[in-house]
Amino acid sequence: MGDFIERFAIRAATLDELFSDAFEVSPGQKADADVAARRLAAWCRSCASGDWTLFSRRLARDGLTFDQVLPRLSTVRRNPDVPLPSWVSDAQWIEVALRSPVNEGIIELFHTAGEPQAFEHLLAPVVESAQKLLWSGLPPDAARNLTETGAASLGCSLIQRLSDLSAPAFYSCFASSIAVGVDSGSTRYNQFVAEMRDSGLRRLFETKPVLLRLIASVTRQWIETTREFITRLHADLPRIREQLLCTPAESLVTHVAGGLGDLHNFGRSVQLVHFADGSRILYKPKDLRLDALWASVVERLNANAPPIDLRAARVLAGEGYGWTEFIDCTECSDRRGFESFFRRGGAWLCLFHIFVGCDMHEENMIAAGDHPVPIDLEMILQAAEMGDETAIAETYASELARRRIADSVIMTGLLPSYARSPENMVFEHGGLLNLRTRTAERSWGNINTDSMEPVQNKKMEIGFKNIPLFDGEQAQLGDFIDALVAGYEAYAVFLSRYKETIGGRALFDGFAGLPARKVLRPTHFYSLLLERLKDHRNMADGAEWSAHLDFVARLMDWEKPADPLWPILKAERAALAELNVPHFVSPTDSDAIADASGILTRTGAQPGLDRAQTRFAKFDSEEVAWQCEVVRMSTSTVSRSDGNRGRPAGPVPSPALTAPCVADPAIFAGRAAEISRDLSGL
Repeated sequence: MGDFIERFAIRAATLDELFSDAFEVSPGQKADADVAARRLAAWCRSCASGDWTLFSRRLARDGLTFDQVLPRLSTVRRNPDVPLPSWVSDAQWIEVALRSPVNEGIIELFHTAGEPQAFEHLLAPVVESAQKLLWSGLPPDAARNLTETGAASLGCSLIQRLSDLSAPAFYSCFASSIAVGVDSGSTRYNQFVAEMRDSGLRRLFETKPVLLRLIASVTRQWIETTREFITRLHADLPRIREQLLCTPAESLVTHVAGGLGDLHNFGRSVQLVHFADGSRILYKPKDLRLDALWASVVERLNANAPPIDLRAARVLAGEGYGWTEFIDCTECSDRRGFESFFRRGGAWLCLFHIFVGCDMHEENMIAAGDHPVPIDLEMILQAAEMGDETAIAETYASELARRRIADSVIMTGLLPSYARSPENMVFEHGGLLNLRTRTAERSWGNINTDSMEPVQNKKMEIGFKNIPLFDGEQAQLGDFIDALVAGYEAYAVFLSRYKETIGGRALFDGFAGLPARKVLRPTHFYSLLLERLKDHRNMADGAEWSAHLDFVARLMDWEKPADPLWPILKAERAALAELNVPHFVSPTDSDAIADASGILTRTGAQPGLDRAQTRFAKFDSEEVAWQCEVVRMSTSTVSRSDGNRGRPAGPVPSPALTAPCVADPAIFAGRAAEISRDLSGL
């Protein structure tokens, strides 16, 4: 291992790695003490907002003291008895590849499968080398399932990720070497690429070692996850054709669109697979047994004469992964389909409420004609959130309200809810809501020429694929509140009767022990943190860069001597260090929280399956009336097509229940009395 890689292995190491057995403390100098102080201050700022007392408590939770920490932040050397991590081993061949001449044929092939990428002439040799490593570990006949363009599309996903990561740093070097905006074709750009191969990349990685680490990590993730995908595709294609595509024809894969959704578990994400005959399926590298069982539940319910039929995506579940039918967004056959759609939306609202589902937001619902179809079932059967058990009356009253909301249809994610953006703007979202969102996208003008420059595009997205269309016009939830409530009530009547049958008593059979996703932080929070981690200006020192990973410590409970979620923190840092969104699951019949490595902690919370069974057993006309009122209140400010908000005056159509399903004042009085009794008992 050369001097450069030796320095790189130390300077790009994270705090967690520096405190591990992979490193040993060695004698340092005065300058090393200054480095340690700077690193410690960065860590304190990140996790404790510069509060040294709180930072000391944070260290203590990991059994650390300042005296133990400072030497590890000063001068260390690698432990020769511990194998090098993969990011160091991969960095060695990647750095060589980056300095190699580009194969123009590879660039042309990538352009047949995807768009040009910034500085692709520097990155293409890395992708070419990664592809050789990929295919060398696969059986020869696995490649026969893909066309040449299909195989190239896999490489396109890697070069795009590498460009997104490294292009800002490359451009910073490029901008300092040329008068940006002076268009002389590609002469200076080509000279820059040649200069970077010669010595510029080595200088860049000496000053930003974390960038090389991340390039190595992203490349290794792609190799492992793509090999896994191709192997599974090769093994499962006969069943995919039979059960999902419903055709015996051996159509080849012509394109694989990666990166649909967040990256989890070492670079795994949903992929859309296109076949030569025009058919498509989704590959999901996660346990899909929950989705498969859900589809069978919907099929059984549809077979028992419900007032509203529902549609679930077909699923082929493997061991820890699976394939699903691709649900395309299609228009209704006529305008009457709008009302049918929202009646079905009400039925889904009822069913997801019974199954303690959440996160059914606009990206997890597809409008397939007059059918709203859920496409991700990972967050049904959710365990209860840990509440505040304090004896302070004011706080306890708030806790009672929180629990009541947590047990309402609002938590499904289908109804309108509100949040604040990083710009402090209030925005709304929901699985049955028309949305308009403004997003900023970074792109490149005059890409890979002398006058290339970053461009920030603001794009307004009007209408996701979750709301039905007819003749190009999108339905408005505000026009169909009555249909939504009627659909909820009608399906509630059906489920109330169904639960007394043999099928109803077996409604939850098979769900015990299946993993449901557990979201501990908003995904948007992780996304913002990842943006900070991908900023090349933070990549000069691995310890200081990784201090950002510990920002999540700010969200822990510091009012108690111990937080049951503290063991989760290390797993979060490990995932974020790979530029992945942390992914946790909880068995439906347990309070355990686990990641891909196993169980991390237990919360003592009520398991999701127990919550659902209890909720179904108590599901009566009074509860339905309450939930219907919640639906009306939560949609009271939704816009209608006439530009007004709220439901116009008029009668509320409602199917008959065993008891009236209207907002009975006695119900509210009863709820108030319950809260009053709880408060008076403090």
